[in-house]
Amino acid sequence: MTALVSKIRLSVNARVLLGFGVMVALTALVPVLSTLQGASVNTVLHAVSGSQGAGLDSSFVAQARQEVASNRLTGLALSAAGAAVALLAASLTAMGLFRSIRRLSDAVACLRAGDPSCPIPGVEERGALGDLARELAALQQEMARLIRQDQLMEILPTPVMVCEPDYTVSYLNDATRAVISRMDHPLARDPQAIIGVNPLSFHKDPAKIRAALADHGDLPYRVRFGMGGVTIAGEMRTVRDRKGALTGTVLSWKDITEDVARIAAFESSIKAAVDQIGQAAAEMDASAQAMAEQAERAQGEAATVAEAAEETAVNVETVAGASEQLSHSVTEIGHQVQETARISALAVEQTSQTDQRVRGLAEAAQRIGDVVTLISTIASQTNLLALNATIEAARAGERGKGFAVVAGEVKALATQTAKATEEIAAQVAAIQNETQEAVSAIQGIGSTIARLDDITAGIAGAITQQNAATHEIARAIDHAAQGTGLMSANIQGVSDNTRQTQAVARLVQEAAASVALQARTLDQRATDFLARLVV
Repeated sequence: MTALVSKIRLSVNARVLLGFGVMVALTALVPVLSTLQGASVNTVLHAVSGSQGAGLDSSFVAQARQEVASNRLTGLALSAAGAAVALLAASLTAMGLFRSIRRLSDAVACLRAGDPSCPIPGVEERGALGDLARELAALQQEMARLIRQDQLMEILPTPVMVCEPDYTVSYLNDATRAVISRMDHPLARDPQAIIGVNPLSFHKDPAKIRAALADHGDLPYRVRFGMGGVTIAGEMRTVRDRKGALTGTVLSWKDITEDVARIAAFESSIKAAVDQIGQAAAEMDASAQAMAEQAERAQGEAATVAEAAEETAVNVETVAGASEQLSHSVTEIGHQVQETARISALAVEQTSQTDQRVRGLAEAAQRIGDVVTLISTIASQTNLLALNATIEAARAGERGKGFAVVAGEVKALATQTAKATEEIAAQVAAIQNETQEAVSAIQGIGSTIARLDDITAGIAGAITQQNAATHEIARAIDHAAQGTGLMSANIQGVSDNTRQTQAVARLVQEAAASVALQARTLDQRATDFLARLVV
């Protein structure tokens, strides 16, 4: 651009000098012509004068002098006219150049005022002025681009500052002013006061930062510092020309105050969570150890219960056998009682028939009454024994064997009853002649036999109930045997589950150890991550 301006100046100066040179040349030519004309006239006059001496006419000489004087006046007039024309041409040329230069000067002033929309005259002209106009048009476009970039820089949400080569601030955008205004710092009242200030003075070691900026390999240089209660993450980059000379520094800030607070809270929560995980792992390990110990004790107790269940099963089988024998005995007694009832019914029928025949057996009937009394006593005792047998059967268990004793006594009483019956038969034969007296006795015997039949029926009912109870006992014992077998199977399952519990407890202990290790690893990695998160 400077070369072009110099070229323009040379062109203008050349044109001006050319015009003035022509004018000066013409002006200088006038006296020369006058001198030459005068010299010619004088030469002619001298020649005429010499000729006059040689005999020429004096009138001819006078006429020659008059023509010479007239030619002198004509030459002077022509010289003056040429000088005027040259002066006019030079003036017109200078005025045109000055008007073009004035228009370009106005355009430059408009651009300097910051208006990239002003028109540039003479862009289509040729020559140096046209080149100058086109260069100004290119400069206008570049200026518009720079203005747009400046506006974009101003509204950029990232805080940005531009520093001179001596690191003093020459520009800051609105985002930077907003960050400074949030600081508890004197600059917060007037953020624009940072213009001309070296921002490296905000750091603890500015020499270190200068050394880093001087080394291209360390760029961009990142730094973190606190200022006025605000934590800043900064990044510095140098701007250099094509020769590598430092022309400025660009400094970008990021307000990480809230990020630092959130990271601190996150770090605290992570450490608290890691501590809780560690405590939970320790508690889990302790619980697993306690569970393993309890499982071991449970396995020992299960073995003991299994042995007891096996013994119970043996005892239940024994009781079941005894109960089955008791059931058979009761069934047999029932059959015998039924037979007795049948015989009693037959005796009633026979007594009824005998009553018609032995009405005269009164005396023998008395003795038969005694025998019948004995039979009644035996029957009463049989009833008591049957009742005892019922009670013994209800109790069952290992004492069910007592029922067999009762059954034996019942048989003994039955034998006595048979003997008494034989005695009755003898007495009846003895008192056949006493039939009439025996009528009342026979009637009493009939009543007694009927009563005995009722008692026998009662005994039969009791025996039936006893048989049902015995079967119920047998079923209960069978259920008990099944329950004992099921209990044995369950105990075996408990033992298996206990062994599985011990294995699970070992796995839980291993998992607790792994969780504790992972918690420590998580704590270390979280610390490393948070250390690298914000620079």
